[in-house]
Amino acid sequence: MKSNSAPSPGGGNASFPEPIAIVGMGGVFPGAPALADFWRLIEEGRDACRPVPAGRWLLDADAIRSAVPGTPDAVLTQRGCFIEDPSLDGELDPMVQLLIRAGQAAFAEARTDNLKRSDVGVVLGNIALPTAAASALGDEVLAPLYEQKVFGRTREKPICV
Repeated sequence: MKSNSAPSPGGGNASFPEPIAIVGMGGVFPGAPALADFWRLIEEGRDACRPVPAGRWLLDADAIRSAVPGTPDAVLTQRGCFIEDPSLDGELDPMVQLLIRAGQAAFAEARTDNLKRSDVGVVLGNIALPTAAASALGDEVLAPLYEQKVFGRTREKPICV
């Protein structure tokens, strides 16, 4: 990426005074449990989208399907990109487990010789719908706040169970 800022003596530019290095990357994607598998999936033009696995959604995918965009409480498709991995069963939320797995892969790939830990930063990205645990937390904590702000009241019981 080209920068319009003048270089600084430290090798960066006026906006970022220090140079930035990406020293390790990791990822877990539908159809690609590791970053190399993800790039292969793209190179081969494969589609990781598939029918919703049985029991994945609380509601039956056939019952909530609508061909009309914008239909309330409906989906346009019964397909999606899902990560299925039996090793994700456990006490930690699956998103945390995926984060740990991707982080371990990134660190294993990184060049850490002469690493000054105080200069290390981590950037996390997540493109996913919430997990059941994240949804439950949102329902418990955020839904009452939202209802109070919008409706001026809070329900006795959460919306979702």
